[in-house]
Amino acid sequence: MEISIVFALGFISAFIGSIAGGSGLIGVPGLLMLGLPPHIALGTFNFADVGSSIGNIIKFSQYKNLGVKWKDILILTAIAIPAAMIGAKIVVSVDPKILSKLIGVILLVLIPLLFKNKNLGVKSTPAKGAKLIWSHIAFFVARAWGGFFSPGAGLIETYVRIKGYGYTILQGTAVTRVANITSGIGIVLIFASSKMIDYKLGVAMFFGMLTGGNMTLKNWEKLI
Repeated sequence: MEISIVFALGFISAFIGSIAGGSGLIGVPGLLMLGLPPHIALGTFNFADVGSSIGNIIKFSQYKNLGVKWKDILILTAIAIPAAMIGAKIVVSVDPKILSKLIGVILLVLIPLLFKNKNLGVKSTPAKGAKLIWSHIAFFVARAWGGFFSPGAGLIETYVRIKGYGYTILQGTAVTRVANITSGIGIVLIFASSKMIDYKLGVAMFFGMLTGGNMTLKNWEKLI
């Protein structure tokens, strides 16, 4: 029963998160409710979230005309990997009691954003000059935040991709597909080395997120 619940939790998390971000705002609280300690919940969710990233990279590899350049993909990947690992290194060293309180406060602040994030990017307006540089800085901060505390990171990155870089929602997801999976693996390695992943639940959630993310992207195909 627990495995089925976690699979469903992963499916729902990725189904919503693949559109507008915020999968961690569902997945992590769900794992905490199942009794996982804060560090284990974050590590397990990050392990499972690689499933969503794999689903995205497979799906978007089928499309060639999204207006996304490989140069941009490589730049964002180079930014994402060190930023995410810095954030993950910090969080594994935080005292569990402090982290537990921190999670509660942050979730109370960020969860309302999940329901307000309705104006998704529908028109591409590529950033240039100073705006592009500031967008790179904002992306680094957002990805470092994702490594430190994954819930809410997707929402923050969505705003950076749309408001900063000027991508549409689909372009924003496509351009970070390599960054997501590479930095995600880096985060998982840090949590794994600290023995902060419940692999039994992580595998169930992994396949739930893989399925949910892929199904969401199929519903967005009409916008391509």
